[in-house]
Amino acid sequence: MAAKNNTTNQLRGMITQYLNILGLPTDKSFHCVNPNHEDRTPSMSFNSKDSQHVHCFGCHANWDLFDLIAVNELDAPVIDDANGEPKVQYRFSDAYNRAIHVLKLTCETYMLDKGVKFMSKKCPNCGHEIQDGDTFCIHCGYKLAQNQKKEPMKNNDKSGSLKDKRQPKKSMKVLEASSENIHKEQTQGFWKKKSFWGLIVVIAIGVLVIKSHALPKGYSDPTDVIEYCMRRDPVFNMFQNASLNEESSELFGTDADDTDNFQLLQNEKTKRYVFRYSFHGESIPSYVIATDLNNGDYLLEIVPVKKNHIASIFKNDVSESYVDKYFPSEKYVGYSLDDLEDMDVKLDKHIHKGPVNDKTLVFYDKSENE
Repeated sequence: MAAKNNTTNQLRGMITQYLNILGLPTDKSFHCVNPNHEDRTPSMSFNSKDSQHVHCFGCHANWDLFDLIAVNELDAPVIDDANGEPKVQYRFSDAYNRAIHVLKLTCETYMLDKGVKFMSKKCPNCGHEIQDGDTFCIHCGYKLAQNQKKEPMKNNDKSGSLKDKRQPKKSMKVLEASSENIHKEQTQGFWKKKSFWGLIVVIAIGVLVIKSHALPKGYSDPTDVIEYCMRRDPVFNMFQNASLNEESSELFGTDADDTDNFQLLQNEKTKRYVFRYSFHGESIPSYVIATDLNNGDYLLEIVPVKKNHIASIFKNDVSESYVDKYFPSEKYVGYSLDDLEDMDVKLDKHIHKGPVNDKTLVFYDKSENE
């Protein structure tokens, strides 16, 4: 029982981490999360004095981490007590277990957008509703623009152009040659030209195929890779927070100075840090950072090498066999929690959360949709 009480106190002290997951600031006021409070002006803020509560000077809500978890994750009802202060109605065990799950996985987030309007269009891939002007589905990442505009088919028949380029027959007499020999020579010349251009086309297609399957080199300096991933991955960027690192060290059972905490994988074939990753049928050259959970599973930060609509992909509880199959590597460059804390890298703008399932969280770059 004492161990649970200790964990309860630790979880209450992690309220700032949960606010970060919700995208709420800890240094200024934000809109009240009480569903019964129509807060037109931000009136709720983090209580830096006790570091365990948020307080709203509008509705007088004074809630701790478990209250926030119950409201945001369990949809618990809120009623006013005898003093007129809003109280969240929930079973503590439910909020406790949910808090353990949310703060241990770090990738479970709450979608803040409520009251979504019904839309007439749906994604052809997953069936979820989409809005006019979207170029990709925020639910599955499917590119919508590719089905809206189709370029007319080009005629790849080279025979017509070859016939046009052929020089007209010269009007001359061919001495001691029958009409049969003339026709034979003309036929042979035509197929020689056609074979030549056919060979050129085959070579050109081969070059394009090789280039399309070739991986980009990416950064050669591993520190440049880590800093780039911090700019593109909100979850990875959070490990610069000193207080989060202390609790992460306790949750994952590692030391803050352990350089094996974050492993930048090296491709065993190319000896560089880029792997080919397939996501919803799209081949994405990516950097991969693995974190050992000390239970045989890993957390994976997958960050595309080139900026596109997908900023990063966070995968949780990934087996070692999955890592070996899709990201074969014999070597890695290790970083500790202390190493990340010493970095000062800001997250790129326009990055927002996509849908969350049990093991995968996708972050999208809205600037690629502007």
